[in-house]
Amino acid sequence: MSRYHSDLVADIEAFASQHDMPETTFGRRAMGDPHFMRDIRRDRCLRPESVEKVRRFMRDYAQAAQDRLASALVV
Repeated sequence: MSRYHSDLVADIEAFASQHDMPETTFGRRAMGDPHFMRDIRRDRCLRPESVEKVRRFMRDYAQAAQDRLASALVV
């Protein structure tokens, strides 16, 4: 587990599980890097801007999924 970003790794793992998204897909979509999760588990250090980019991706993706669900429920 990453000593630098253990909280981010845990949040990404939960997000990926909740949205049934493989971690390589997450990395590709969030950062353009399919090896993103592997690298941060191996202590890749991230700039604060990169951490925010990942967190913004998760917020935006979750909101879009919620919006799609709400649209599907409206009859």
